[in-house]
Amino acid sequence: MVDHGVTFKLGTFNQAALPDMPDVDGLQFGAGLTVQATGASQYNKEIKLVFPVPSGAAGGAEFYVYRRAVFPDGTIGYEVIDQASIQGTGPSARVVTASWPFPGYYNEYWNSLTNLAGQITTNAIDYFVLTYILDPLQNVYSQGAITGRILGSSYQPGSVTPVTKGIQGARVYSNKPGVVSQANRASVFATSQGDGRYVLWDPTFKGGTITVSADQIPSNFLPPGAIQPFQTTAIEVVSTDSIYTLIKNSLLGLYRNVAVGDITVPPPPPPQPPPAYTITVTQVKNNNRQPWQAWRLLVLLWSSV
Repeated sequence: MVDHGVTFKLGTFNQAALPDMPDVDGLQFGAGLTVQATGASQYNKEIKLVFPVPSGAAGGAEFYVYRRAVFPDGTIGYEVIDQASIQGTGPSARVVTASWPFPGYYNEYWNSLTNLAGQITTNAIDYFVLTYILDPLQNVYSQGAITGRILGSSYQPGSVTPVTKGIQGARVYSNKPGVVSQANRASVFATSQGDGRYVLWDPTFKGGTITVSADQIPSNFLPPGAIQPFQTTAIEVVSTDSIYTLIKNSLLGLYRNVAVGDITVPPPPPPQPPPAYTITVTQVKNNNRQPWQAWRLLVLLWSSV
């Protein structure tokens, strides 16, 4: 998962230490996990997160794992990390994250230097929250799932033709970050992965279409004067869609409602070609600069060999 030694310091916290929760009706706190990594901030492969089985989750529950984040303006958001399921039986049973197409835990959050009390810490600490919704239907997730890619353009050396590629690190949401439905509830967002893919949960999506926005686009993908966020309309996946089989055979096949929508950022201007230079060999004769005949230059070069 990493190319060199990394030290992980793990801790736990209970619901009393958590000042807010994701803005989802019926969502219950299951367990809290803190991770403080020394030696790396990003990993080659996602790391599985393991939680105890919440005592109230017996008999059928949907498990969702979020990471609590503090935005630059001080508002709070909950990042979609992974869905999870119970593995094992009896005393050895645990709730374990599942990953693809979800990102899982593969990096530190970019602004995780604040603890739950709002105090600045010396080292980054990630706060993961295992949550659940009680549901008598096993292996069916009631929140809507929205997926797609955040796409931008780059240029190959010497070319002015844009090449489409995925944008990593964009913040993707269906409800504006910082806007909450009631006190102590914070908005939910996703972060686009290396190929630009994102997976977002929205409990209000029950089918049809939904507006998805993306901001925090790296500046090298932006045209001059670009105004963020960029938006698209994600459309519900139905059985007649070409992507239906792919969705059905992934973890997203466990969701009642799934929508797909890509966001394409307008390309930045192409790189300017290098300035053209003309090299002229001259000689000074009678205080006048005159072109030097090419054959004389060749003779000079040959005589110096």
